[in-house]
Amino acid sequence: METKSFDPAVLAGLTTGIVLTDDGFSPMHEAAEWVMGHPIWTHQFPTMLPAIRDAIVAQFADMPTEAPDDFMQAAVDVRARYGKAVEVRRGAGETAINPLDPKGFPEAMRKRKSEAPALPRERRE
Repeated sequence: METKSFDPAVLAGLTTGIVLTDDGFSPMHEAAEWVMGHPIWTHQFPTMLPAIRDAIVAQFADMPTEAPDDFMQAAVDVRARYGKAVEVRRGAGETAINPLDPKGFPEAMRKRKSEAPALPRERRE
């Protein structure tokens, strides 16, 4: 079983949908790809977030899943519960979606994409 260390506040950011660290989105993106076992394009996050949350909670049952009122305190609390780092099992990649597959786009983007006029053939090549 392959594992990697992550800040539990980064994982809590994925389960709550709120960035809980000063490091921004990049560590969350890295953790999401690790826990799912495949690349995730930024536009796929809204679609993939429930599966990401489930994969993290399957490994860390006490991970918060509701958006906190005080994100700074939420980060302190989750680190107090889990420590500065936790070992996360790598996912098997079952949820991988082609980045151009419409299933990977949020519903609102799918609608806009289907209504967009096609580019002239010479611009597509």
